[in-house]
Amino acid sequence: MSISRSFFDFCESSLELFKWAVFSAVHENPVNYIKREDRTRPVAILGNGPSLKEFRPEPGRDSDYCMVNFAPLSDLFFSVRPAYYVLVDDAFFVAEQEELVGRMQMIDWDLRLFIPYKYRKTAQQRYGSNPHIHLVPLHLTGLPDTFTFKRTAYRLFKRGRALPLAENVMVASSYSMMNSGYHRIDLYGADHTWISRMMVDGRNRVCMVKDHYYDAHLVELKPLVNADGSIPTLCQELRSQAKAFGAYEMLQGYADYLGDVVIRNRTAGSYIDAFPR
Repeated sequence: MSISRSFFDFCESSLELFKWAVFSAVHENPVNYIKREDRTRPVAILGNGPSLKEFRPEPGRDSDYCMVNFAPLSDLFFSVRPAYYVLVDDAFFVAEQEELVGRMQMIDWDLRLFIPYKYRKTAQQRYGSNPHIHLVPLHLTGLPDTFTFKRTAYRLFKRGRALPLAENVMVASSYSMMNSGYHRIDLYGADHTWISRMMVDGRNRVCMVKDHYYDAHLVELKPLVNADGSIPTLCQELRSQAKAFGAYEMLQGYADYLGDVVIRNRTAGSYIDAFPR
């Protein structure tokens, strides 16, 4: 690597660290809400991917479960009775989500619900009436995989102050389970095969089939739309996906830093190449 490239990376990472410090000081607090314990059981994170339709709990498997997003709308959620549930997308807190909230009131076992720190009050209003649901705020200020001060990043991760730039809920879920003290984490339903489901239509709109295991009907190819209503270009969408895969590489680096954590990708056909299978 050239000296000029190294200097550029140093400056870029220094700027990222400064932005993290300013945002954390203004919008968050220094409290780590994740309770770390030495957990001897493995945890299985069940993602959204269509491959999860084939998932069946292994007979005799002594494991905890973590589920995400619209999982409570599925029968699987109430079958495995996950100990953890993760919501990080703004849409789950800005929109009403009446059906989801109603299903959450049916939970009759202890569950830790990980939510963004900025939505802790909204989450308390929606789910706080159920005594079985325990809210765990997450500081979601992300550091990209291009951040060169890796040991600094890993120390911040361990203190619950930052995480790899989370482009999807599986990144936040894996991070949360690592910081909860699990030594073995298995990923199911982490297909991440978006690239194979993309095309550009005659109006230059990026389209994708975004199907999930809990979809009751066939999912159609539709144009992508950002949360603010804008239409992403193919370049923007591919950059977003690259950030997600880079975040997984950073999670593997964090696992190596901790030294006693193994993340295994148990999803057949998954595009994630950062973890052993």
